[in-house]
Amino acid sequence: PCSQTFSCDSQKDSLVVNGAQSPQMTTADVLQREQVENIKQERAAMEINVESPCGPGAPCRAKLQAMEVAHQKTLHELQEKHVREKKELEEQRDHMLQERSQAACKAIEALKTAHREEVEKVRRLSGGEALMDSFHGGHMPQADVMHGELNVLSENFFQKCQELNRAEQSSKNRDVELELKQRDLEQLQRENKELKNKLAEEISRMRYFLTGQRSDVGPVCKAEDSASGLEVTLKAKENEVQYLKKEVSCLQN
Repeated sequence: PCSQTFSCDSQKDSLVVNGAQSPQMTTADVLQREQVENIKQERAAMEINVESPCGPGAPCRAKLQAMEVAHQKTLHELQEKHVREKKELEEQRDHMLQERSQAACKAIEALKTAHREEVEKVRRLSGGEALMDSFHGGHMPQADVMHGELNVLSENFFQKCQELNRAEQSSKNRDVELELKQRDLEQLQRENKELKNKLAEEISRMRYFLTGQRSDVGPVCKAEDSASGLEVTLKAKENEVQYLKKEVSCLQN
C-alpha cells in the first residue's frame, strides 16, 4: 500500500508539473491541481510530511515501530543476561579457589603435624639401645616398626604434596580457561553492540525508504529480511553463551 500511494502521489506531482509547463491546461487538470494543493495544506496543518506514505496510524508505520521495540527489548535483555552470567562466573570462580586454597592449607598442616609427631615418637623410642636389644627371636624391634611407619608416612606425605601440586596446576589451568571464557563473553558483548548499531542503521534505512527519501536501500522486504537475519544472529549468540556456560559448569565439576 505504501508503494502504491507513493506512486500515485508521484504521478499526481508529475501531472501537476506537466500541467504547469503546458500552455493549454484543461479544467480537469486545474481541479486536480487544486485538490492536491488542498490535501498538502491539510497535511501540513496536521504536521504530517506530505512525501511520507506511512503517516501515523498506517499499518507500515505500526509494523516498523513494533519491530524496533521488539529488537531493542531483545538486545536489552541479552545484555542484562550477559552481565548476570559474567558476575555469577566470577563469584563461582572466587568461591572455588578459596575453598581449594583452604582445603590445601588444612591438608598440609595436618600432614606436617602427623609427620612431626611420628618423628618425635621415633626419637623417644630410639633414645636407648637397651630397648632395641630387649627383643629377640621372630619379633621385629619396635624402633624398626616405627621407622617403617615413618617411611610410609613420608611416602604418603610426598604423594599428597604431588597431588596438591597437580591440583594447583589444574586450578591454574581452569583459571586460564575461565579467563578465556570471560573473554569470549566480552567478545559476544562487543558483537552484540555491533549488531545493535547495525540494527539501528537498518531501521534508519527502512525509515528513509518508507518516508520516500532517496537512499541506496533496497525494497522493504529486503530490509525486513536483514532485520530477521539480525534476530537469527542474536539467537545464535545466545546459544553460544549457553554453550560457554555449560563448559564452565563442566570445568567446575
